[in-house]
Amino acid sequence: VLPTLRSHPLSSRPISSSSSKQQKQSLLYSTSNTGTNNQFTSQPSESSTRRSTTTQSQNDDDRKNEELTWLVTTTAKLIGETALPVGSLNESEIFQTLRAMREWSRRSAANNSNAPHVVEQLLHRLIQEQQAGNEYVIIDTRTYNTVIEAWSR
Repeated sequence: VLPTLRSHPLSSRPISSSSSKQQKQSLLYSTSNTGTNNQFTSQPSESSTRRSTTTQSQNDDDRKNEELTWLVTTTAKLIGETALPVGSLNESEIFQTLRAMREWSRRSAANNSNAPHVVEQLLHRLIQEQQAGNEYVIIDTRTYNTVIEAWSR
């Protein structure tokens, strides 16, 4: 008789062959009382759950630190003391400017945040790029709404 898969008790989806290595390692093989219906059940141990939670928290912290590093570096490249000359941004850098505006806008809810000022400075940089004849810059309603959202939080 072939074994069947059951759902993880904390999830509505069945455990499949693409499940994480940790889930696969925590699978316990159990046999039902009849002896004819073998089933896999997922019973993660307490220590593996703690490790998983700790690892998840570390991964989240690492990801947030990487995002913040990218955001600060990108912003410095655009409006910092060593900013690229006006009119020289390429299409990718314009896209990064818009992304940085959205990210700073999301962070503007923190107390004493300078994020709305940064978002506005990034908008002014885009306006300067457009005035310098940069063909990649298109300032639209969404761009202005990003600035408004940053100030409204």
